[in-house]
Amino acid sequence: MSDLPTVKQLRDWGAHFGHLRKVMHPSFKPYVLEVREKIVLIDPQKSISQLKKAIDFLKKNNDKSFLWVGTKVIVKNLVEEVAKELGHAYITEKWLGGMLTNFETSKKNLQTMESLKSQEASEEFKELTKKEKGIITKKREKLEKVLVGLANLKQIPDIMIVVDPNFEHIAISEAKTKGLKVVGLCDVSSNLWQIDYPIPMNDDSRLALTGILEILAKTFQSDFKFKKDIKVKKS
Repeated sequence: MSDLPTVKQLRDWGAHFGHLRKVMHPSFKPYVLEVREKIVLIDPQKSISQLKKAIDFLKKNNDKSFLWVGTKVIVKNLVEEVAKELGHAYITEKWLGGMLTNFETSKKNLQTMESLKSQEASEEFKELTKKEKGIITKKREKLEKVLVGLANLKQIPDIMIVVDPNFEHIAISEAKTKGLKVVGLCDVSSNLWQIDYPIPMNDDSRLALTGILEILAKTFQSDFKFKKDIKVKKS
Protein backbone atom coordinates (compact mmCIF):
# COMPACT_ATOMS: atom_id res chain seq x y z
CA MET A 1 0.00 0.00 0.00
CA SER A 2 1.26 3.48 -0.89
CA ASP A 3 2.00 5.53 2.22
CA LEU A 4 0.29 8.90 2.34
CA PRO A 5 2.46 11.88 3.30
CA THR A 6 1.89 13.73 6.56
CA VAL A 7 0.99 17.40 6.77
CA LYS A 8 4.54 18.03 8.03
CA GLN A 9 6.05 16.25 5.02
CA LEU A 10 3.96 18.30 2.60
CA ARG A 11 5.04 21.48 4.34
CA ASP A 12 8.68 20.37 4.33
CA TRP A 13 8.38 19.74 0.58
CA GLY A 14 6.82 23.16 0.04
CA ALA A 15 3.77 21.46 -1.44
CA HIS A 16 1.40 23.96 0.18
CA PHE A 17 2.79 27.06 -1.55
CA GLY A 18 0.55 27.99 -4.48
CA HIS A 19 0.81 30.74 -7.08
CA LEU A 20 -0.44 34.30 -6.76
CA ARG A 21 -4.12 34.73 -5.97
CA LYS A 22 -4.67 36.69 -9.20
CA VAL A 23 -4.01 33.58 -11.31
CA MET A 24 -6.17 31.24 -9.23
CA HIS A 25 -8.91 29.41 -11.11
CA PRO A 26 -12.35 29.50 -9.39
CA SER A 27 -12.39 25.69 -9.25
CA PHE A 28 -9.46 25.73 -6.83
CA LYS A 29 -11.28 27.62 -4.03
CA PRO A 30 -12.23 24.52 -1.97
CA TYR A 31 -8.56 23.65 -1.50
CA VAL A 32 -7.34 27.03 -0.25
CA LEU A 33 -6.18 27.30 3.37
CA GLU A 34 -5.53 31.02 3.27
CA VAL A 35 -4.07 33.81 1.16
CA ARG A 36 -0.97 35.38 2.63
CA GLU A 37 0.66 38.40 0.98
CA LYS A 38 -1.19 37.60 -2.26
CA ILE A 39 0.17 34.01 -2.27
CA VAL A 40 -2.36 31.18 -2.10
CA LEU A 41 -1.56 28.62 0.59
CA ILE A 42 -2.99 25.18 -0.22
CA ASP A 43 -4.66 23.17 2.55
CA PRO A 44 -2.34 20.16 3.16
CA GLN A 45 -5.14 18.10 4.69
CA LYS A 46 -7.18 18.44 1.53
CA SER A 47 -4.12 17.61 -0.58
CA ILE A 48 -3.77 14.36 1.38
CA SER A 49 -7.47 13.59 1.01
CA GLN A 50 -7.36 14.15 -2.75
CA LEU A 51 -4.16 12.13 -3.08
CA LYS A 52 -5.87 9.20 -1.34
CA LYS A 53 -8.78 9.37 -3.80
CA ALA A 54 -6.32 9.31 -6.71
CA ILE A 55 -4.43 6.35 -5.23
CA ASP A 56 -7.65 4.39 -4.66
CA PHE A 57 -8.67 5.05 -8.26
CA LEU A 58 -5.29 3.93 -9.64
CA LYS A 59 -5.33 0.76 -7.55
CA LYS A 60 -8.73 -0.19 -8.90
CA ASN A 61 -7.61 0.44 -12.47
CA ASN A 62 -3.97 -0.65 -12.52
CA ASP A 63 -4.72 -3.13 -15.31
CA LYS A 64 -5.63 -0.26 -17.66
CA SER A 65 -3.25 1.54 -20.02
CA PHE A 66 -1.62 4.75 -18.80
CA LEU A 67 -0.04 7.85 -20.29
CA TRP A 68 2.13 10.09 -18.08
CA VAL A 69 2.54 13.71 -19.21
CA GLY A 70 5.00 16.25 -17.86
CA THR A 71 6.94 18.50 -20.24
CA LYS A 72 8.18 21.19 -17.86
CA VAL A 73 11.94 21.12 -17.35
CA ILE A 74 11.60 20.70 -13.57
CA VAL A 75 9.64 17.46 -13.87
CA LYS A 76 10.27 15.83 -17.26
CA ASN A 77 13.00 13.44 -16.13
CA LEU A 78 10.97 12.39 -13.07
CA VAL A 79 8.00 11.55 -15.30
CA GLU A 80 10.25 9.69 -17.73
CA GLU A 81 11.83 7.59 -14.98
CA VAL A 82 8.47 6.64 -13.46
CA ALA A 83 6.91 5.69 -16.78
CA LYS A 84 9.90 3.69 -18.00
CA GLU A 85 10.14 1.77 -14.74
CA LEU A 86 6.43 0.95 -14.81
CA GLY A 87 6.34 0.18 -18.52
CA HIS A 88 3.85 2.96 -19.21
CA ALA A 89 3.68 5.42 -22.09
CA TYR A 90 4.88 8.97 -21.53
CA ILE A 91 5.31 12.40 -23.11
CA THR A 92 8.04 14.64 -21.72
CA GLU A 93 8.73 16.83 -24.74
CA LYS A 94 6.33 19.24 -26.43
CA TRP A 95 2.80 17.88 -26.80
CA LEU A 96 2.00 17.82 -30.50
CA GLY A 97 -1.61 18.68 -31.26
CA GLY A 98 -3.54 15.59 -32.31
CA MET A 99 -1.50 13.04 -30.37
CA LEU A 100 -4.77 11.60 -29.03
CA THR A 101 -7.47 13.14 -31.20
CA ASN A 102 -5.63 12.10 -34.36
CA PHE A 103 -4.07 8.95 -32.93
CA GLU A 104 -3.81 7.20 -36.30
CA THR A 105 -1.34 9.87 -37.41
CA SER A 106 0.67 9.31 -34.22
CA LYS A 107 0.78 5.58 -35.00
CA LYS A 108 1.96 6.30 -38.56
CA ASN A 109 4.69 8.58 -37.21
CA LEU A 110 5.77 5.78 -34.85
CA GLN A 111 5.91 3.37 -37.78
CA THR A 112 8.00 5.89 -39.73
CA MET A 113 10.35 6.22 -36.75
CA GLU A 114 10.84 2.45 -36.58
CA SER A 115 11.34 2.26 -40.35
CA LEU A 116 14.06 4.91 -40.18
CA LYS A 117 15.77 2.99 -37.37
CA SER A 118 15.76 -0.12 -39.54
CA GLN A 119 17.25 1.85 -42.43
CA GLU A 120 20.09 3.10 -40.22
CA ALA A 121 20.87 -0.47 -39.15
CA SER A 122 20.88 -1.83 -42.71
CA GLU A 123 23.82 -2.56 -45.00
CA GLU A 124 22.32 -0.22 -47.60
CA PHE A 125 22.62 2.70 -45.18
CA LYS A 126 26.40 2.28 -45.16
CA GLU A 127 26.48 2.89 -48.90
CA LEU A 128 24.66 6.21 -48.74
CA THR A 129 26.38 9.57 -48.93
CA LYS A 130 27.03 11.55 -45.77
CA LYS A 131 24.26 13.97 -46.74
CA GLU A 132 21.74 11.17 -47.33
CA LYS A 133 22.61 9.56 -44.01
CA GLY A 134 22.21 12.90 -42.27
CA ILE A 135 18.72 13.44 -43.67
CA ILE A 136 17.54 10.02 -42.46
CA THR A 137 19.16 10.37 -39.05
CA LYS A 138 17.87 13.89 -38.50
CA LYS A 139 14.33 12.84 -39.37
CA ARG A 140 14.51 9.85 -37.04
CA GLU A 141 15.92 11.92 -34.18
CA LYS A 142 13.19 14.54 -34.58
CA LEU A 143 10.44 11.92 -34.37
CA GLU A 144 12.17 9.99 -31.59
CA LYS A 145 12.58 13.05 -29.37
CA VAL A 146 8.82 13.52 -29.19
CA LEU A 147 7.44 10.01 -29.71
CA VAL A 148 9.89 7.66 -28.00
CA GLY A 149 7.65 7.41 -24.93
CA LEU A 150 4.76 6.21 -27.08
CA ALA A 151 6.72 3.46 -28.84
CA ASN A 152 4.80 0.61 -27.20
CA LEU A 153 1.39 2.29 -27.20
CA LYS A 154 -0.89 0.34 -29.56
CA GLN A 155 -4.12 2.19 -28.79
CA ILE A 156 -5.42 5.31 -27.08
CA PRO A 157 -4.68 4.96 -23.34
CA ASP A 158 -7.40 4.76 -20.70
CA ILE A 159 -5.91 7.08 -18.07
CA MET A 160 -3.66 10.13 -18.16
CA ILE A 161 -1.52 11.22 -15.20
CA VAL A 162 -0.40 14.80 -15.78
CA VAL A 163 1.76 17.34 -13.98
CA ASP A 164 0.41 20.90 -14.22
CA PRO A 165 -2.80 20.59 -16.28
CA ASN A 166 -2.75 24.34 -16.89
CA PHE A 167 0.61 24.06 -18.66
CA GLU A 168 -0.53 20.88 -20.46
CA HIS A 169 -3.92 22.29 -21.45
CA ILE A 170 -3.80 20.88 -24.99
CA ALA A 171 -3.18 17.38 -23.64
CA ILE A 172 -6.07 17.82 -21.18
CA SER A 173 -8.41 19.02 -23.93
CA GLU A 174 -7.58 15.99 -26.08
CA ALA A 175 -7.90 13.61 -23.12
CA LYS A 176 -11.39 14.90 -22.33
CA THR A 177 -12.40 14.71 -26.00
CA LYS A 178 -11.33 11.05 -26.15
CA GLY A 179 -12.87 10.14 -22.79
CA LEU A 180 -9.70 9.47 -20.77
CA LYS A 181 -9.83 9.70 -17.00
CA VAL A 182 -7.31 12.27 -15.76
CA VAL A 183 -5.26 12.35 -12.55
CA GLY A 184 -3.60 15.75 -12.20
CA LEU A 185 -0.96 17.31 -9.97
CA CYS A 186 -2.53 20.75 -9.90
CA ASP A 187 -1.48 24.19 -8.73
CA VAL A 188 -3.94 27.04 -8.21
CA SER A 189 -4.06 28.11 -11.87
CA SER A 190 -5.41 24.75 -13.09
CA ASN A 191 -9.04 24.21 -14.00
CA LEU A 192 -9.90 21.38 -11.61
CA TRP A 193 -13.33 20.99 -13.19
CA GLN A 194 -11.54 19.26 -16.10
CA ILE A 195 -9.64 16.85 -13.85
CA ASP A 196 -11.26 13.66 -12.56
CA TYR A 197 -8.81 13.21 -9.68
CA PRO A 198 -7.04 16.50 -8.89
CA ILE A 199 -4.19 16.56 -6.37
CA PRO A 200 -3.84 20.21 -5.21
CA MET A 201 -0.18 21.04 -4.67
CA ASN A 202 2.76 23.23 -5.63
CA ASP A 203 3.64 21.95 -9.10
CA ASP A 204 6.86 23.97 -9.23
CA SER A 205 8.50 22.39 -6.19
CA ARG A 206 11.03 19.71 -7.13
CA LEU A 207 10.75 18.14 -3.65
CA ALA A 208 6.96 18.04 -3.76
CA LEU A 209 6.87 16.64 -7.29
CA THR A 210 9.41 13.95 -6.42
CA GLY A 211 7.50 12.98 -3.28
CA ILE A 212 4.04 12.82 -4.85
CA LEU A 213 5.16 11.09 -8.06
CA GLU A 214 7.02 8.48 -6.01
CA ILE A 215 3.86 7.81 -3.98
CA LEU A 216 1.80 7.44 -7.16
CA ALA A 217 4.43 5.13 -8.68
CA LYS A 218 4.31 2.91 -5.59
CA THR A 219 0.64 2.32 -6.35
CA PHE A 220 1.87 0.16 -9.23
CA GLN A 221 5.25 -0.97 -7.88
CA SER A 222 5.57 -0.97 -4.09
CA ASP A 223 9.37 -0.78 -4.03
CA PHE A 224 9.67 2.10 -6.50
CA LYS A 225 12.17 4.77 -5.53
CA PHE A 226 13.76 7.55 -7.56
CA LYS A 227 17.47 7.42 -8.18
CA LYS A 228 19.24 9.50 -5.55
CA ASP A 229 21.39 11.26 -8.14
CA ILE A 230 18.50 12.30 -10.37
CA LYS A 231 19.06 15.79 -11.74
CA VAL A 232 16.93 18.35 -13.52
CA LYS A 233 17.43 18.04 -17.27
CA LYS A 234 18.12 21.22 -19.16
CA SER A 235 15.77 22.05 -22.00
